[in-house]
Amino acid sequence: MSPEKKFTSISKIFPYADYSLGYKVKTPISYEFGTLNGKRAVQSYINGEIESTRTINKRVSASRFRIYKVGGQTLHSARRQRENCLESIVRDLFTAYGFKVSMKPKLGIYHPDMLLKKDELTIYMELKAYHGSYICGDVEISQAMKYCREVKDLKLDAQVGLITSGSLILLEDSFLNNSNRDPIHYVSEFYKKLIIPHSQLRSLDDKSQRDIYSHAVNKFKKNFKDGFPMINVKFLSRKQVQSFPSCLSLTQKYDVILINYNRLMSLLKLAKLSRSVHKLKVLKEKALENLIINGRILKF
Repeated sequence: MSPEKKFTSISKIFPYADYSLGYKVKTPISYEFGTLNGKRAVQSYINGEIESTRTINKRVSASRFRIYKVGGQTLHSARRQRENCLESIVRDLFTAYGFKVSMKPKLGIYHPDMLLKKDELTIYMELKAYHGSYICGDVEISQAMKYCREVKDLKLDAQVGLITSGSLILLEDSFLNNSNRDPIHYVSEFYKKLIIPHSQLRSLDDKSQRDIYSHAVNKFKKNFKDGFPMINVKFLSRKQVQSFPSCLSLTQKYDVILINYNRLMSLLKLAKLSRSVHKLKVLKEKALENLIINGRILKF
């Protein structure tokens, strides 16, 4: 930092806790008050490392400090921002190919994230706006399969898709490829290995992952119920990316299509959607702490 922009502290460093979820969440974020260029300022840290320094208009006490008033946002808002960002990215992609996009459509008793329509093609799309460290696994896949089961029960001419910005489970690790195993027991054993011990939680994403993985088996049981009908699940391949979106119209090839981060990134690049390419990369890489301190990172 150049001398004329040097931050001068006038307070101690305070830990930042978030209450937007209805209870106290301790975070690796901390902050202190000071001056920058002769103006009041607040400097924010993540695990002791400087993340940002911003000027503020008036004196703020630690007891009345609200991070969203100095360019940040709450934890709840940061999570929602990830979801909104992925929705905008996917909307950009399918709109570029002439699809009509509707949000939160009704599908029987369910409400998937998105409905895509073009000519005779209808796709109910579920979106999982995860940080790249999250495994989007059998729980999320079974949710898409649950929607597909509803499509079949309602006798609709439609497919189902799942898109994630996280790390999509490999087919070899999924219950889909282990038909000789009891699905619920298999999924239970898989997620047990992913749950991070409390003593090793270092970030808000660690805490979120632990929460997702801890509830995974119960959610899978609800989705699975008495099993699924004959549902053909396909992971979008590199070859299919090159023929997108015509590959989606080959309805005899799949009931549920899964699109991971790398495939989505390739599709965005082929469509020359540079803004969405950038936002998807940020969505995958930026931690919740970064999003809380810098409230505009994922805004379109």
